[in-house]
Amino acid sequence: MSAMVEAPERKDVKAAVERLGLSAEAGRLRSWIELYGQKLGVTEAKSADPAMRAVEARHEANGMVMVQVHAEYDDDKDETHALIRDRLLSPYEEGSCACRPRG
Repeated sequence: MSAMVEAPERKDVKAAVERLGLSAEAGRLRSWIELYGQKLGVTEAKSADPAMRAVEARHEANGMVMVQVHAEYDDDKDETHALIRDRLLSPYEEGSCACRPRG
């Protein structure tokens, strides 16, 4: 994680980013990496940062989706319910993607 944050500061990378007109994107990427690291507990982030509030809102919304899906498709004996629940929740389940916060 630290290497990802530090890489854009290297002279060769910085020159390439500027040459390609990607300075704004590099800054946004750095912010997202820092926020993700903070969420994992390996870096710090400023609580007043608007991007941090957006990440927190996204995690809260993901949690609400999971609760709603479990509420709507809670019949384990109904194969259709189990299939729908699996399809809707698989992107949020542990190990499926980085969508779900760990810890």
